[in-house]
Amino acid sequence: MKNKLNSKIKNIEFRFLKKREKNILTNFLRKNYHKKYYQLQRNFINWAYSSNYKNKFIGRDEISVFGAFKKDTKELYSILGFINLKCFIRKKESNLAASLQYENFSNIPGLGIRCFQKVNKFYHTVLINGLNQKYKKSLSRFYNVSKIIEEVPRKIAIINKIKCNKYLNINKKQKIKKFIYSNEISINKKEYYVTRNKKYFNDDYWKDHLERFPNTCDKRKKFITWRYLSHPYLKYFIIGTDKFFKKGIAVVRIEKVDYLNKHIKDISVLRILELLPKKNFEKDLNQAVLNFAKDTSCIMSDFFCSSKNADKICLHPFISFKKHKFMDIPYRLQPPDISISKSYNLFFNNNLKKNNKLQNLDFFTTKGDGEQDLNHVQSGLSKVLN
Repeated sequence: MKNKLNSKIKNIEFRFLKKREKNILTNFLRKNYHKKYYQLQRNFINWAYSSNYKNKFIGRDEISVFGAFKKDTKELYSILGFINLKCFIRKKESNLAASLQYENFSNIPGLGIRCFQKVNKFYHTVLINGLNQKYKKSLSRFYNVSKIIEEVPRKIAIINKIKCNKYLNINKKQKIKKFIYSNEISINKKEYYVTRNKKYFNDDYWKDHLERFPNTCDKRKKFITWRYLSHPYLKYFIIGTDKFFKKGIAVVRIEKVDYLNKHIKDISVLRILELLPKKNFEKDLNQAVLNFAKDTSCIMSDFFCSSKNADKICLHPFISFKKHKFMDIPYRLQPPDISISKSYNLFFNNNLKKNNKLQNLDFFTTKGDGEQDLNHVQSGLSKVLN
């Protein structure tokens, strides 16, 4: 059986897709996905898979989709599509591949994971969030899946208790209602500034962020500008406490609850993708974000972060994951859905031998790194893509 598999692999060419082969990618994905699926859209492909950082692995004429082709027919069998990024390990810059798309449409088992392994040889670090059971099973054949964080901690702030209970207490449980009502926050009026123009903010926060989180995904201005301000479909806002954004920034998105339900109007949650305050301005930035949430009529706000030290930047009155995770407050809102898991999962693998204890270190990543903030609004994107 093993020899038969090896024989099949010998007939496979592994390589990055060329820019001129984007049509091959979209035709490949159409085998399993609707034509309006967001990863099939040319605007998304151009945004996600064009190289954002120079490296020696991806050529100028290539995109960050690694494929397995049948040699004789040139048919695409399997892919790993990822965002080409940077991260920092013990404050030292490293390459990062953040997985977006993993598919194997062939009859060769393990072909998709071979793509993953080859990418992990090129890139020091690979990050995947939101793994399904099939993906986890494939990884378990070659990697220690105990490295997976099953639920990335989520902090929440309840801003409007009446509407939160009405729209997010799905099963109308008295216990959850009591929790929501007893945890509505009081927001002190705080001046804040909002921009979507990269000219109006800088990354003065970066030095302090790296001190707090020496193992982190890149959060410098280049990443913030590309990931949030250049996104082809989703609208993000930069929040600051001063008009020059010198004291740090937050990145947020207003998400309407049950986007396609005509019976629900103007019910929104503020998704915080990044909290990047300078030291001593953590409380000010938190208050600025909550004021923005209230002024835009959001009923709740949340922040997902893998770091155990997220309390340093996301402060009271945000409620800790440990305190609210059994209250069945949905994190998927399209439509609001209660699942066994109370957050998305995360797999992080580093191939540097000198960093072989990395799994025991604290690593900072948020919902904006990878696919999760896109996946959570996927049904809502169908309206955008009409």
